[in-house]
Amino acid sequence: MAIAILNADELDPTLVSEFHSYGYMFEQLFAPLDIDCDVFDVRQGEYPIDPEHYHSFLITGSKSDAFGKELWIQDLKSFTCSALNRGAKFVGICFGHQLLALLLDGKVSRAEQGWGLGVMTYQCDSQYQGLPTHLSLIASHQDQVIQLPEDAKRLYGSDFCPNASFLWREQVLTFQGHPEFTPNYLMQLMGLRQGRIPHKRYQKAVSRLNQAHDGVLIGRLMAAFLK
Repeated sequence: MAIAILNADELDPTLVSEFHSYGYMFEQLFAPLDIDCDVFDVRQGEYPIDPEHYHSFLITGSKSDAFGKELWIQDLKSFTCSALNRGAKFVGICFGHQLLALLLDGKVSRAEQGWGLGVMTYQCDSQYQGLPTHLSLIASHQDQVIQLPEDAKRLYGSDFCPNASFLWREQVLTFQGHPEFTPNYLMQLMGLRQGRIPHKRYQKAVSRLNQAHDGVLIGRLMAAFLK
């Protein structure tokens, strides 16, 4: 089985040699699970030649807003709608979580709470596949899903991020947090953005980076969902 990873961002040039791309991070996350991945750089207009060859897709995070007007975002929305209409499964992470919520008639906006950074913990709202009552993932976002789509089941949330994960009709599974991130990557990413992040929020995120997170667990869940 091959998953089509729709890579929705380009890393800062200073991070490429060590971390490569978000698509690569997901390939590494799925590698122990014997999952084949084909990565498409949708910012550059790369898509499968035969979309119906793939039954499972993953939309990565991005520094862009899911509600942005850039042409590549509109093309991604069009491609995703077509694939959803023919029954393909999707996992969305961060930007992907928000974009899928929008396409399913949810609402997304810049969060009044500000930056969500570091290892964030969410409470379980709906039992699914034996997931734990609390889930911790590395996060880096300014936008949030503020209203879930109709028929969506909220899986996890918190006071800071009420709609941190949802399931839609056993076809779409999303997470605001990043199971593919490592503490080292986020530390370097935050360093590049330090001038844009309030100092107290930055320091709090740094202090939480050594906390355990459930990225590997969610990687296994996503792989099982997309099979």
